[in-house]
Amino acid sequence: MRIRGFIAIDVEDAGIVSKISEIQETLVASKARLKRVETENLHFTLKFLGEVEEERLELVKSTMNDVLENFNPFSMHLYG
Repeated sequence: MRIRGFIAIDVEDAGIVSKISEIQETLVASKARLKRVETENLHFTLKFLGEVEEERLELVKSTMNDVLENFNPFSMHLYG
């Protein structure tokens, strides 16, 4: 089985989640064609991996864990 894989950062800041929800509501009300994302699934996609074989998921996870050992945490600021 294949799943759509991506590397992402979860959106945990309540203020950002609230603002994104407001924007989604406005877009839905305007009849914009979009796929609404539930607030618990909000994230910033860093890299879309495409269709990944389920058997390869552990390899992807362990590789990402190895890579992340060499990175320091960072902050993101959103404006606009």
